[in-house]
Amino acid sequence: MADRNSPPDLNLLRVFDAIMGEGSLTRAAERLDRSQPAISLALGKLRRLTGDPLFEPHGRGMRPTRRALEMREGVRRVLEQSEQLLVSQPRFDPATSDREFHLVLHEYADLLVLPRLVTMLASLGSSIRLRLHPWTADTPEALRTGEVDLCFDAMPSSEPRVTCELVVREPYVVILRADHPAATAPMTLQRYLALEHVSLAWPAGHQPFIDNWLMSHGHRRRVRMRVFSLSVLKALVSSSDLICALPRGLAGQFTDHTAYVVQPAPFLEVEFCGYLKWRDSMRAEAGHRWLIGTFREVLAATRAAARMPASA
Repeated sequence: MADRNSPPDLNLLRVFDAIMGEGSLTRAAERLDRSQPAISLALGKLRRLTGDPLFEPHGRGMRPTRRALEMREGVRRVLEQSEQLLVSQPRFDPATSDREFHLVLHEYADLLVLPRLVTMLASLGSSIRLRLHPWTADTPEALRTGEVDLCFDAMPSSEPRVTCELVVREPYVVILRADHPAATAPMTLQRYLALEHVSLAWPAGHQPFIDNWLMSHGHRRRVRMRVFSLSVLKALVSSSDLICALPRGLAGQFTDHTAYVVQPAPFLEVEFCGYLKWRDSMRAEAGHRWLIGTFREVLAATRAAARMPASA
């Protein structure tokens, strides 16, 4: 039995952080360059120390328990403070910096995080500049080389030298115009499949979570249009019989409750997952630590303001 009074083992905390970020023992092992049995052994020690399972099987990965979610921020602080002690660097002050950060953001972060982040920088009188780039096939390589400082997207990855951290997990909802013929009836899977859809476009070569799930169950939805802009999607939903499925957070952009009806999606097993990604070595640099930490904080504040439960 592990001694609960002994000092915390930073290696165990690194394993906890990796599993939390990757949602998988296999990917956590790859991230830490360790074997999966070693990761499983470390998780066993963590479970004995905490008296909690911490992570439970969910689909093809691992889902954190409530106790793990409560530990998450504290573990991050300990790891980041330990890195700061070991690496001597100039202090980073966002109020006086004129640095430029390069970001690749999924529309979820464009709409929910970016406005608050810009407002926060303005309140500091900061001269920090944010340069946004679209996701392309070159984005993974740009992350590895450091040309992109931070990426938020909906695609998990195990790219070498890139940290991939799960920061959002939430259900989908279905949105249709208020006077849609199907607006007053429950949105069953049969009705969902019978209706026509407009969807936000995903990068080439990637399939939306919903379509993956439907195909695995022998179904296919009738997607009439795929668009790149939420404003275009809103216009189409409000003026036609097209319906759309969006992560619950993005559904908050449909603020005119007299014009739209929001219903639970008929596939509760499907969740939107959002990942923060950055080059491994960047967390050792003060400016990047500030960027990563601030993005997390703004995201958490945005979700709290919308009264959304904590993500994985």
